[in-house]
Amino acid sequence: MTKVFKRWMIPEGYCWKSVPTHHKDQYWRQWKVFFRWDDEIPEDLIRAVYDGLAGTRYTALMHKLKKNLMQPVYVTDEA
Repeated sequence: MTKVFKRWMIPEGYCWKSVPTHHKDQYWRQWKVFFRWDDEIPEDLIRAVYDGLAGTRYTALMHKLKKNLMQPVYVTDEA
């Protein structure tokens, strides 16, 4: 998940709630490329679990960036 977030960082995404829905959908589509699950499990259930975990991981990533007080390469100056 974190690799996907790092690849498409957006200036307005300082927390998961502030990330626009279309970006969350893009993160979901990219994440699905790397993750496989049993066909018997409905995709909407996987998405619900993903949304919860994504919020936690995104918040942790933002906390780490703020704590280190340095701007990684994947964070642009466009803010």
